[in-house]
Amino acid sequence: MELVALHISPTFARESFFIARYNNPSLFPHYIRNRHGKSRFRFQARKAGSRSWNMISRLDLIQQVLERNSLIEDSQEEEEMTISGDESSFLSLIEKPDRNTVLLDDYELEELDFASPTNHRSGYVAVLGKPNVGKSTLANQMIGQKLSIVTDKPQTTRHRVLGICSGPEYQMILYDTPGVIEKKIHKLDSMMMKNVQSAALNADCVLVLVDACKVPEKIVEVLEEGVGDLKCTLPTLLVLNKKDLIKPGEIAKKLEWYEKFTDVDEVIPVSAKYGHGVDDIKDWILSKLPTGPPYYPKDIVSEHPERFFVAEIIREKIFMQYRNEVPYACQVNVVNYKTRPTAKDFIQVEIVVEKDSQKIIVIGKGGKALKILATAARLDIEDFLQKKVFLERPKVSVAFREAASHGLTVARTWAFSDGGYRPLQYAPGSYNEQMFKGLDFVISEARRYGIKLILSLANNYDSFGGKKQYVNWARSQGQYLTSDDDFFRNPVVKGYYKNHVKTVLNRYNSFTGMHYKNDPTIMAWELMNEPRCTSDSSGRTIQAWIMEMASHVKSIDRNHLLEAGLEGFYGQSTPQKKRLNPSLNIGTDFIANNRIPDIDFATVHSYPDQWLSSSNDQYQLSFLNNWLNAHIQDAQFILRKPILLTEFGKSSKDPGFNTYQRDQLFNTVYYKIYSSAKRGGPAAGGLFWQLLTEGMDSFRDGYEIVLSESSSTANVIAQQSHKLDQIRKIFTRMRNVERWKRARAMRSGQWHGRNEGRHIGN
Repeated sequence: MELVALHISPTFARESFFIARYNNPSLFPHYIRNRHGKSRFRFQARKAGSRSWNMISRLDLIQQVLERNSLIEDSQEEEEMTISGDESSFLSLIEKPDRNTVLLDDYELEELDFASPTNHRSGYVAVLGKPNVGKSTLANQMIGQKLSIVTDKPQTTRHRVLGICSGPEYQMILYDTPGVIEKKIHKLDSMMMKNVQSAALNADCVLVLVDACKVPEKIVEVLEEGVGDLKCTLPTLLVLNKKDLIKPGEIAKKLEWYEKFTDVDEVIPVSAKYGHGVDDIKDWILSKLPTGPPYYPKDIVSEHPERFFVAEIIREKIFMQYRNEVPYACQVNVVNYKTRPTAKDFIQVEIVVEKDSQKIIVIGKGGKALKILATAARLDIEDFLQKKVFLERPKVSVAFREAASHGLTVARTWAFSDGGYRPLQYAPGSYNEQMFKGLDFVISEARRYGIKLILSLANNYDSFGGKKQYVNWARSQGQYLTSDDDFFRNPVVKGYYKNHVKTVLNRYNSFTGMHYKNDPTIMAWELMNEPRCTSDSSGRTIQAWIMEMASHVKSIDRNHLLEAGLEGFYGQSTPQKKRLNPSLNIGTDFIANNRIPDIDFATVHSYPDQWLSSSNDQYQLSFLNNWLNAHIQDAQFILRKPILLTEFGKSSKDPGFNTYQRDQLFNTVYYKIYSSAKRGGPAAGGLFWQLLTEGMDSFRDGYEIVLSESSSTANVIAQQSHKLDQIRKIFTRMRNVERWKRARAMRSGQWHGRNEGRHIGN
């Protein structure tokens, strides 16, 4: 079991803004492709950019950005289930069952071998007491295994744990309640006290625990909080716990005091920790329970599902490991639990804490604290379930770590999710802080693993809202719009987009303490993922929109690079090159669009298996060669700007697919990039679609690369990363030599200027 989804946030964003495309790969969350319907938050990979940028006109700007950067960690799966903090999520038995309607039927009794139910006793027991008196420990001892969290931290039992203690002639249903809280400061405290009172209302008898180490005190408040008006009618046992910590003479004195000054039926001293006196408590309870058949089969110990106890075990480990650094108010949710008969059970959890500062504590330096927590929890969970489990680590962190280990340096992800389910922007200018913190976390983790990010600001397609959502928002405000392409023309819609750009760029990261526009982890902004305007094939609409929006971005942030998000289709400015396009006319113009001064580098996508689906692999590879050659040459000689291949791949769903075909396509792309880079050309890297990690099965679209499952492709990626890294080092040394020469020449000129006209020497 591994810990994959420990999204640590005050309100965990379950879908981290993370789609993976890697530059040679590039790590940018992209939506998963169908291909026009893309899916939420993935990784895209891009290999390290070459220093071929030295030879082009944008050298100074790009060097400034990269040098500044050098100064410086789902959509939900269909089967994923969220456990809320509501008590009803954990306990189906809200009220005590009616014996006449909910007892096991005759067949079940026969199966359970209950031949003489008339002598059988069964009933409900409420376990009350102030925090940290040992209620959970006692309940666990009586049941025979750990069902309730046990730490020395007060108020750690949050829900009514229904523990079932069964024997041949009895069944006790124990409510291990939260400790009675005198001062209910938080809403959480009030919810916990409702659990206490609810437990008592269902009980046939009550156990009140007190701490033998403390000065005796009356239990009136405990009884009033716990059972209210029922305190005079329910049989009550006072349990003097922790007798192992005091001398025998003191025990006798305290027994005498409680018998004299409390209105209980009996007082029994015990050591719940070591099990001393537990049998005496059972005997007392049996004397108070009514006769009748069992409420539940004898082979179960709780009504709670396994995932509930998984969460409780992890919560216990949090308290034990972090002590006072993380208060009891933290919550653990099991968001996914898959039983796999032929493999380890797959468990995905999230930890919710009160403050941002506590997230840093839980994660620890380099993620070490979180790793220790996951290991300790996994061992106890395996012991409890009697099976091996895979406790998933945070997907974002795992993906970045795997990317960095294969030499990947740049990722591309979405900085948008408009309308729909769990959106980032649920209305124009209105944002979901929970989702924004998810994006904050992605950026902070990228920084930790040395990954630079390209953040896309909008989507052309309907996935995550896209331009369609913006148009619908404007329509709801009375705008008469006839096409989704009005996104590029209507002033109201453009105003919505500009406001989103301003909000994202000025966002203050809750993890890094830095505004996005000042964060060197962000390499570039992308205006839109694959902008298309099919209603205007001339390209004038898209051209005007890019000019306007690029200027807007630069007016807010001149620290970062900017690209348009283009696929690379040629347009009216170079009609002779339109023959290179696949049969698509989408209203963009690779040359004209990228000539806009505020656009710092060009982008191109390539999906020959989709664009030329009826052709064979060799023809598709030939197209890919010509496509890349043309765009790299145009970037160097016409645009004089760097170029990134920001999406490419081959789908495993293609007829007759095998990994050799995919590796061949990757090698073709990487060879073109490397050939340009080693000559100082414009090709700066390639971002494949898309990088996933284990446990992200719902994001698989055929193009995914799971490095641990695709060893041959992973080797191709790692080799390209190494080759481009060597080029980077060579150009870095050359640049340093040039700087040294310029500095030396400057010092020499200054020396000669100071000494001009002087007689030096004899």
